[in-house]
Amino acid sequence: MGWWFARKGVFDRDGGKCVICGKQLNFDATWDCHHVIPVAELHTIAYNVAYMNPDWDNISEADKRHFAVIYTLLVHDINNLVTLCSTCHKLEHAANPETVVYEETLTLDFFFKKDVV
Repeated sequence: MGWWFARKGVFDRDGGKCVICGKQLNFDATWDCHHVIPVAELHTIAYNVAYMNPDWDNISEADKRHFAVIYTLLVHDINNLVTLCSTCHKLEHAANPETVVYEETLTLDFFFKKDVV
């Protein structure tokens, strides 16, 4: 399932409302799809499920693609996503700053590292 479809499924499931404040949102306007289990934790889960092998450097490129598939499935899982208005999403991450994955970390190196900072 692609990201757009995941977002649409979550938005529809949550009735188009922020699950924290209840504000009615417009799908085409600004709203956020929040990961309940943070993206960085999903990365670690995917790695552990795919390999349970501490020697990442010896994993073949083909096997690394299996990791990427598992990671993508976890990131797009609507059971781990909720609809939030932009304000509540900012407040959620302000309360838990360790859950923020900044765009500059989303490189191939990020996806193929066991330990995520």
